[in-house]
Amino acid sequence: MIEALHWLKSTPEALIAENRFGSADEAALFITRLYEAGALEVSIDEEKLIRDNYVDSFVVTLPADRGMREALFDIYREEQEEFGEVFGGDPDEEESVPDEDELSDDEDFGDDMLQDRAQLTLTFAWE
Repeated sequence: MIEALHWLKSTPEALIAENRFGSADEAALFITRLYEAGALEVSIDEEKLIRDNYVDSFVVTLPADRGMREALFDIYREEQEEFGEVFGGDPDEEESVPDEDELSDDEDFGDDMLQDRAQLTLTFAWE
């Protein structure tokens, strides 16, 4: 994994999700928004590179803070609402309860990526 803003700046002609972001600058603004909402890190999975300079997804490392998590899930839901079937995450994302007990719930959310299931990461992907 490589930090997304670093990858954008260090990769010639880098593009993320061309069908979502018209330019690297537009992608960088969105990634900055995720950091401002509380993302601990936004990363590019090098195994998901389609070309050396193109990827259609990134992974957001979620904080333990419930309010920040909710803000990030709100952004995820906005993308889902706007892009529908061409947007989604990785159903195999690693699940683990963060250190804060505030996230422990008895409610079972199943595989619904639009819900906080105390996962460590959330993948933003545009096909």
